[in-house]
Amino acid sequence: MRLSLEEIWPRDVLEEDLHRYEEKTSHTENPLLAFGLTKNNKLAYPLSGPSHRLIMGQTGAGKTTLAQTLMEIDFLRGRKVFELEPALEAKSERAFMNLPNNDSRMRQVLLEKFGIDIEDFKEWPFKAVVYSPPTSRFVNFLKKYENSPGIEFFRPLTFTEADLIDIIARTLPTGSIEGLIVADAYDQYTSAVKKRKKRNIEEFKNYVQEIGEGTNVNIENTLMKINRFYHVLKGVEIEKRTSLKDMIKNRDEISVFTTHFIERPEDRYIWTFAILVTVYSNWIDNLKRDYLMSFFVADANLLAPNSARDIVEKLSYFQTLMRQELQVYVKISRGKNMAWTLDTQRHDDLSPSIVSECKEWFVKRMYAREFAQKLGVEPRVLRTLSIEKAIYVGPLTKYRVLLRPPISRKASAGEYAPIHFLDAYERWENEEANY
Repeated sequence: MRLSLEEIWPRDVLEEDLHRYEEKTSHTENPLLAFGLTKNNKLAYPLSGPSHRLIMGQTGAGKTTLAQTLMEIDFLRGRKVFELEPALEAKSERAFMNLPNNDSRMRQVLLEKFGIDIEDFKEWPFKAVVYSPPTSRFVNFLKKYENSPGIEFFRPLTFTEADLIDIIARTLPTGSIEGLIVADAYDQYTSAVKKRKKRNIEEFKNYVQEIGEGTNVNIENTLMKINRFYHVLKGVEIEKRTSLKDMIKNRDEISVFTTHFIERPEDRYIWTFAILVTVYSNWIDNLKRDYLMSFFVADANLLAPNSARDIVEKLSYFQTLMRQELQVYVKISRGKNMAWTLDTQRHDDLSPSIVSECKEWFVKRMYAREFAQKLGVEPRVLRTLSIEKAIYVGPLTKYRVLLRPPISRKASAGEYAPIHFLDAYERWENEEANY
């Protein structure tokens, strides 16, 4: 099997109607677009339309590996793929997708079960770029490793002043009256300065101060909050940077957002929420397209916990607000060519209103007896699922499946920091792409 990227997914097809092409190819035997094999050795494909997915399973059950396979499929289908990793350990392992899978067991399964030999690729079909706000830590990292061959896959992401004002107006923690002041200031300011390029934070703060004067709100505290959010999201000045809009337009890469270079947990949540809000609003409002956005959220229960017991007290405001936002996004975004893939450890970690919108479930190893009964399987079936298998639940079907391993490399245990990828990429280049 000799495959180039064009042979996997012809470039001219990306300019056609995606749905029409997928309808034409959805029943072909293409293992690169399949997530697994049924017990009858038939290839299993994800739904072709903009349906939301839920990946459930215990830690170590293989959720991250499965998500990577689904990312590959969505990317080869011509979708714009994003991933957000909100976990406080701030993994940024998706950079390894720029390398071929070097796991001998996975490569054996790919070859023997799916007929895919990684060594036959004429060119590497995946490009994953990791984005971070331009914090001092990130800028120092870029400077320290500027001569590393893998540093090109790490880029600073910046917001425009108008983006920052939008984000602050939507996400700033406020009391009831204080929130009305900020909202009123935002409405007045954006009405007065209609061109986004002419907006700036100092003018917006003046509106907040003027409206807040004479009220019982300590408006100086509000301005301090605005300053904090602004500086977290803006970061330090840097010459080479990528704007959010340019990144969204780029379909030739998998765009990964990491909080690795942000120190304070609160600041990580500020930036994470900013990404959700701005990617969603830019996709819906500003760009005309006929292709799908596929957004993966790892450990989604950290963003949208179902109950108070899962809420971290110090971060409760952001978790509550993100839960509300995700409930809205997943309910209305299918008609907007947006599809969300959320992974979580338990079946009841996420709000039921979010789970109900997910039309595809990938169930890994779990220990919840009540959930096994809900699925109509014996609890031991869920408890004993090997890392290579999952139960797939679609709109009209349910079956156990042998999962296709990812074609790209997955980070090994402990290889979560950016430096681990840089080291691996340099070894790969030195060995002429041969592990």
